[in-house]
Amino acid sequence: MDILGALRSAALKRQSVQFEYSAPEKVHGLRVGNPHAGWGNSSTGNLLVHIMQTEGVSDSGGLPRFGTFKVQHIQNVVVLHDRGPFEPDPKYNRHWSGYANALFLI
Repeated sequence: MDILGALRSAALKRQSVQFEYSAPEKVHGLRVGNPHAGWGNSSTGNLLVHIMQTEGVSDSGGLPRFGTFKVQHIQNVVVLHDRGPFEPDPKYNRHWSGYANALFLI
């Protein structure tokens, strides 16, 4: 399964994921979180995901927090089957206008 497909499947089943992120401008390393949405940005052509990051390295510190991640820099996604299903974060707004080109939403 491709990266986006794995994240979509995990989100729809409310399963946490572990992944590596290697965007040039970000701290590289292992992260854990709960995928909430995936969409395409029509102006940049990027595929993006919103993940409530709960563990791992972070550029901005303070976890948990929502992060926007470019799919092309995500690798080694592992679904954490041993954790129970997560609840959508109260800050999540599935009706946000940025999700106009949504690929998946929980």
